[in-house]
Amino acid sequence: PLPHRPHLVHHAQRRRRSPPPPDSRGIRDSPTNERRHRLVTLYGPGLDRATATPFLALEPQVRYEWTMTVLRAVARPMLASMFVVGGINSLRNASAMAPKVQPFADSVEPLLNKAVPAMPTDAANLVRINGGIHLVAGTALATGHFPRLAALVLAATLAPTTAVGHQYWNETDEGTKQNQKVHFFKNLSMMGGLLMASLDPDPGKKILPRRIKDRAAEAIDDIRS
Repeated sequence: PLPHRPHLVHHAQRRRRSPPPPDSRGIRDSPTNERRHRLVTLYGPGLDRATATPFLALEPQVRYEWTMTVLRAVARPMLASMFVVGGINSLRNASAMAPKVQPFADSVEPLLNKAVPAMPTDAANLVRINGGIHLVAGTALATGHFPRLAALVLAATLAPTTAVGHQYWNETDEGTKQNQKVHFFKNLSMMGGLLMASLDPDPGKKILPRRIKDRAAEAIDDIRS
């Protein structure tokens, strides 16, 4: 019989227990291997991807949806902030802003009296109505309540606000003209952002007409059953 060699048995057991060294061949051949090489450098060769980097362990679609959820939570309040502040300012200073809106109020008064006879059409009340819409819709957009509908309402009301409040082409003073021109195109840019937000495909919230349709279908199924 062969002599017993305990040191060789111990060495074999140690080799079986120790993790295999990382294979450096082809480690940088692809972006995935490049990222894994960086993680191995940070966490060592015994990398458990699911525990060390749980975000990278997710499926690409799940990672995308999670990232977009975070971006929506940050971007929506930023986009809505001007409307909330501007709406509060319009409600507080409607009388001071009324003279600038008076020509617009005079032009739409016959149409408003015919469409909504009970609606007040003086300039100060139009400023208050516009400010109230901006405040309510801006708050809804910032908090994620009916965000696509709120963005669409804000975009629709921003168009007349921009056309009435920032007529830079009528200004004679060069400084005032440049200031009004900046505000005009700033509002135009915000309208583009609001239109994009109104079409944002949030997977967690279906668009309002689709939700109404789904609830109607569920109610019909309940009646039939």
